[in-house]
Amino acid sequence: MSFLIVATEALEAAASDVAGIGSVLSEAGAAAAAPTTAVLAAGADEVSAAIATLFSAHGQAYQALSAQAAAFHNQFVQALNVNAGSYAAAEATNAAQSILLDPLNGISQVLTGRPLIGNGVNGAPGTGQSGGAGGWLIGDGGNGGSGQSGVSGGQGGNGGAAGLFGNGGLGGGGGSGSINNGGNGGSGGTGGLLYGTGGAGARADSAPPTGNRRQRRQRWTDRQRRRRRRRRCGQRRAAVRRRERRPGRGRWLAPRQRRRWRRRRAGRRRSRWVRGNGGNAGLFGGTGGTGGPAEAPWRASAGPAVRVATPGCSARAVAVASAGWDLPAADSAGPAATAVAAA
Repeated sequence: MSFLIVATEALEAAASDVAGIGSVLSEAGAAAAAPTTAVLAAGADEVSAAIATLFSAHGQAYQALSAQAAAFHNQFVQALNVNAGSYAAAEATNAAQSILLDPLNGISQVLTGRPLIGNGVNGAPGTGQSGGAGGWLIGDGGNGGSGQSGVSGGQGGNGGAAGLFGNGGLGGGGGSGSINNGGNGGSGGTGGLLYGTGGAGARADSAPPTGNRRQRRQRWTDRQRRRRRRRRCGQRRAAVRRRERRPGRGRWLAPRQRRRWRRRRAGRRRSRWVRGNGGNAGLFGGTGGTGGPAEAPWRASAGPAVRVATPGCSARAVAVASAGWDLPAADSAGPAATAVAAA
């Protein structure tokens, strides 16, 4: 769809006005040609003759430039008239095609919810609305709308899928959170079935850090205390260093516990890095979309989750689990077990 709009009547009126200006300038130049190109000498001496020759040369140069300007002016007027006629002819052709295509698209929209030929509708900004699907035969998917901003950022809309030929829509960006985490970015739409490029996923927005440096450090310290309490609740001994009896550097209890600790940290990091997925490419050609970059683990929202602590932990640990904080699952060595179920 072109973003250029031309008013044919206004363009034709402008061409006629420019032509009138050119005719006035041509008449003025023709009237000044005789007295400026043949200047008479004031006297019979050589100085007067040289002055007259100099002014006559300047007049002739002006007439040459005036002729070139008039030719350029005529070309400009002709270009305006030709372009106005071409645009009017294109509008008439499109109108004739729309007379045939609109009934077919209307029937397809009623029966299947998407047109036969045409692009999908873009999602409204700030709503997280997904983009509309493109036409079944030819058409690009609509772009997803951006997520709503607020205390917790809203999720961005997904890009619309294309038909047989077309490109998938772009995923909408996640809304920014003023206090809590920002919203997740929307996924890109799937490219055309036969040929098309998948839409790119949008990045997840983030929440700005609040409070001064000391307050943020205090919050981080509180988080570390909660993690230590949860480890004691599940009787976890991973990531605990012990000192040798002799002075020296501490070491891990066992390689098995070290590997378990690394896997747990990597799993937590992967679960929180959220980004929009890129759309798939066409079946016979095209390029898949690129996933949007993820935000930092403490900024990107991993989606709602329900965490339940089984009996055996302290009442404080059960309250922590109900509040929605991360509770690591207890290993086989501990008497208690903690289950985490994604909503």
